[in-house]
Amino acid sequence: MVVLPGVLALEFGAATQIFSTDPHYELTVCAENGPGPVPGSGFAITVTAGLEALEDADTVIIPGYEDIDAPLSAGSLTALRAAHSRGSRLVSLCTGVFVLAAAGLLDGRPATTQWRQADQLRRRYPQVAETSSLPCGSGCCTTSRTRSPSTTSQSTPICPGGPSSAASVRRPAPRRWPG
Repeated sequence: MVVLPGVLALEFGAATQIFSTDPHYELTVCAENGPGPVPGSGFAITVTAGLEALEDADTVIIPGYEDIDAPLSAGSLTALRAAHSRGSRLVSLCTGVFVLAAAGLLDGRPATTQWRQADQLRRRYPQVAETSSLPCGSGCCTTSRTRSPSTTSQSTPICPGGPSSAASVRRPAPRRWPG
């Protein structure tokens, strides 16, 4: 899992809880500056590795982060592109989609984000096919979102937030969604 400064507790915590307890995964939390503290939203995380951990990762998780207007480093974007080129599965949680979009990994692909930032994603990255609903597992780049309070339809399968989206990459998506 790649954490950025201002990582959000909900997305980080959900992914950590899901993947650290699954015997099929070995969770490594990394950041660009290597081992040490990374400031979160009101807390700090001590990471155990730098971006070199992505070189062997089968799945890379990018949790949401607070300041989506902060510039992303070339090192982080390059490491994610390299992971994608090797065939790693990339998973963003909520605003983590802005990192994949900045890396150019979502160009021409359907993607979505937390409902409050969906318009900003459309404006900033018009090459990304932003959609208000996205089936889980729709390709090598998977994103999650939370449902807008005004959205009440349950008939469209979506990844309705960090915890369930992270859980969905642990097992195959059902062929038929209930609803």
